[in-house]
Amino acid sequence: MQKIMIQPAPQMSNFGESDDVNQFEIQQELARIREQSGLTQTELAERAGLALRTIQKIEGGEQVKKATLEAVADALGYEIGLFFSLKKKY
Repeated sequence: MQKIMIQPAPQMSNFGESDDVNQFEIQQELARIREQSGLTQTELAERAGLALRTIQKIEGGEQVKKATLEAVADALGYEIGLFFSLKKKY
């Protein structure tokens, strides 16, 4: 089980506003998992119900809402927990 620990950014609309390095780490991990899964950005976008540009923003390190990262993680079979740890769901 792979795990990344991220400290929460309470009461903020964008994930990682208080800790850009941790958001970047989660985003890079999601990109790595996507690549290992053999998915293109387009395929991941379709699975997550997001626009291709959103996946590109995530992998490019732009700030996005926590709910967006959760949708991507879920589409990859992962979940982002209370303290923003990324762990394999199954």
